[in-house]
Amino acid sequence: MSTELELRLIGAASPDGEVRLADLAAIAESLHEISMRVGRAYIGTEGPGRTKQAIEELSQLRLRGVAPGSTRLTLARGPADTLDLELPAAAEIDTRFWEVIDGVARDQRPDWASDLIAESAAYFVEALQSAAPTVEVTMNSRRPVQIRTKEIHRETWIRERKVAQTEAVVTGRLEAVDLRSGRFRVVDDVGHRIALDHVPAPTTAAHLINRRIRATGTGVLGQDGQLKEIDRPSIEEQLLPPSWTGDVAFDLESELSKPGPDYDGGVEFTDEEFADFLAATDH
Repeated sequence: MSTELELRLIGAASPDGEVRLADLAAIAESLHEISMRVGRAYIGTEGPGRTKQAIEELSQLRLRGVAPGSTRLTLARGPADTLDLELPAAAEIDTRFWEVIDGVARDQRPDWASDLIAESAAYFVEALQSAAPTVEVTMNSRRPVQIRTKEIHRETWIRERKVAQTEAVVTGRLEAVDLRSGRFRVVDDVGHRIALDHVPAPTTAAHLINRRIRATGTGVLGQDGQLKEIDRPSIEEQLLPPSWTGDVAFDLESELSKPGPDYDGGVEFTDEEFADFLAATDH
């Protein structure tokens, strides 16, 4: 059982029937996150933990094609073959997924949407704003929604935040470069996505895409106290120490010249203690 999903990019800068790979990647990743997190929330295992295989299969997205008119992205959601899953569960997950898409169109966050789902929806908003002025979304027999990307806001999905009083530093892989807005994103070593906002000279930093970087700036925290954004960060490439990469020269002669164990060292026993030890081990 699979769900049909179509996104029509209207007024995009790319020729009819084409889409920039950066936009396609951002749309695909954000939609995938929304789908997976909605599925996880349904079975009560939202977060980094594993979900039941059936829910993961139901939540997966596949790109079926890119077609003209303007540019249409056709996707399928769910398994390609028959899935042994109760229809009420599948229908409920579909409903919640569509409520998030509809919420993006109306620029209104559903009350039930968790912070993780909202984080993915905010990422979806960014992806749409970069892709086209207008995006029409259709899913199965539901009435299409038309999203005017200049009228939606990622802030709709992000809870009230407070600015940290101290400098924040984060290291990780740089991704999601948007040169027009000066917005970047870094993924740290444990998978957290942290927005880099108002990046100075974004074209200078763009060459670091998909490389390990160090970003330093004013930290923006969520209500949970976790770092969510860094404002106006300085970005520099972070090269791993040579000792981490295996490029350190190994001096075999020096290693072999090091003294070995001292066979005369260790605890010394008296004759009586040694006799007691032998008696205790002699079974």
